[in-house]
Amino acid sequence: MLTVTMTGIFAQLIIDDRSFHYPGVLIYAMALWAFIKIILAVKNLIQRRKEDEPIPTAARCLSFAAALMSILALQTAMISQFGEGEASFAHTMNGVVGAVITALLITLSTLMLAKASKKRCALTIL
Repeated sequence: MLTVTMTGIFAQLIIDDRSFHYPGVLIYAMALWAFIKIILAVKNLIQRRKEDEPIPTAARCLSFAAALMSILALQTAMISQFGEGEASFAHTMNGVVGAVITALLITLSTLMLAKASKKRCALTIL
């Protein structure tokens, strides 16, 4: 369900040519925040990839999805602040990054569903 919602946000960004705006130096704080979020989310996914507990695993996946959204927000804000009239570039980049993030989220969702159904099948057999 989260993937569908985020895909809608990506589509809204592209279709309506919208972007995020941060005043002054706040964009640099946003950049720091986005990079810290993505680094920690990837680190947690890699370190605990073999863990079988479904709730902490789902929480880490949601954290990763939120970090990806932060990266998209940062990218649109940077293009709108530093791009200076490059509307076609902004449109293309939002489309590409949105598609990549959507593909990552669909892959992540599929892997989570496959793991959950595999675990459920194992419990049914026992």
